[in-house]
Amino acid sequence: MTMWKTVLVLAALPFVGAGTETERRDRVFLEGPRMAAPLVEAPDRIDFAISLAPDAEGMQAFFDQGLTQWYGGWPSEAARSFQTILIEDPDCAMAYWGLALANEDWPGRAAWFARSAWLKKGLATPRERRLIDALAKYHGVDGPDEPAGLREPWNPAPGEDRLAALRRSEQQAPRAGAAGALLADYQSLLGDHPEDLELRALYTALLASQARVGLDGMEVIEAEFQACFAVRPFHPLHARRMAFWLALGEGQKALSSAEVVAQATPAVGKSWFLAAEVLEAVGREAPAWLVAETGKAVTFDQSRRTWQRPSAWADPRDLDLDMGVPGSLQWAPRKAPEWTLTDAYGETYSLKGYRGRPLLIVNFLGFGCVHCLEQLQAIEPVAKRFAEAGIAIVAIGLQAPEELRVSLGEDPAKTGYSFPILCDPKLTQFRAYGAYDDFAATELHGTYLVDPDGGVRWIDISHLPFMEIESLLEDAGRLLGPAWKLR
Repeated sequence: MTMWKTVLVLAALPFVGAGTETERRDRVFLEGPRMAAPLVEAPDRIDFAISLAPDAEGMQAFFDQGLTQWYGGWPSEAARSFQTILIEDPDCAMAYWGLALANEDWPGRAAWFARSAWLKKGLATPRERRLIDALAKYHGVDGPDEPAGLREPWNPAPGEDRLAALRRSEQQAPRAGAAGALLADYQSLLGDHPEDLELRALYTALLASQARVGLDGMEVIEAEFQACFAVRPFHPLHARRMAFWLALGEGQKALSSAEVVAQATPAVGKSWFLAAEVLEAVGREAPAWLVAETGKAVTFDQSRRTWQRPSAWADPRDLDLDMGVPGSLQWAPRKAPEWTLTDAYGETYSLKGYRGRPLLIVNFLGFGCVHCLEQLQAIEPVAKRFAEAGIAIVAIGLQAPEELRVSLGEDPAKTGYSFPILCDPKLTQFRAYGAYDDFAATELHGTYLVDPDGGVRWIDISHLPFMEIESLLEDAGRLLGPAWKLR
């Protein structure tokens, strides 16, 4: 039983280069949906109060959630939680600090966040300032002089490939010795605040990551883990302990952590997969399978909440395993939100009207967007083949009907498009379908394949439109599942 091996590569410990991941997963992290984080109900295991603006009510919960997700090996969702704080409190230094943690595998991105935290630390507490200083020094971005080469990680220009300057293989790692200096800074801070559990947990996570690159003292590190758990038995640091011992080939030493995953990190899918591998390491294959199934369920739930494919956080081969095993959990798509919209000529369309057949929904920004035009022009030549396969197409843009009529002309039979083009000037459908960047307050391109029952089987949401239309048609039969056979 090796179903979780590829998944566990993603549970990298902090501040250590994790090597090159697949470009697919990089793109999900760097170019994926931009909606704010959902606040997932989970036990409160973090006690790390941060400085927030007086009107940023409720944002502490997102910081606690982000730190829990970071400990649990879910960096993309941790980044989403930390970034959500900035919608209400754009000057929150600790939110930027958290983003630097979550981007640890992309040092160029992390450096920008660490610098931002350093510049905004004026209203932070002394403890927060020391944490911010330590991470800024680690990335070489502290001090009054603006570091060279920093680049804001979000809001690419139209047409820009967000990965072009951010590929992991091109990231410049922090200077030699920086991790050791960071460890010393954490140790010094902990020495001044020996009763601060969250400082000890951060120090322990970093200490464990240093051990992965060859330092001795495994029992010393285990003692640090246990010191944290003695104060808070279900701290999310359990996930780091599992990853630590699994990386050393001694997963059995983390059995006690695997047994409390439901109490420590119940809403973090990666932690469940870690626990499954630990259980496998001690020969408890039946419980390991059940724990992995729970991990799949948590992953699927988050994918539906955030308009992402399940493969955003786990290898699809792991999620699809055991399809023939009775009781194995299979991915169920989220239901497409209902909508009723009009076209430029007053005709009304609704999602219900397409029920019973597959539907390709294309959210585009408008005919003033060059990239949108390119996408629509790429769809039109294959629209007939979609129809022959039984798949309808509808495009939804942001123009009002009268404005759209100027773009398409007065004759609905001569628009140049064989599929309806609908109007959503109030962004109602765009927001409902996650085609909106909550952080930059701007619309996004979205492409969705909806099955005959209204389930969203495939999603692409990005600052750029999806252009591989023919490949999507070729793959539609598999994506729609056995219940639908292409004609």
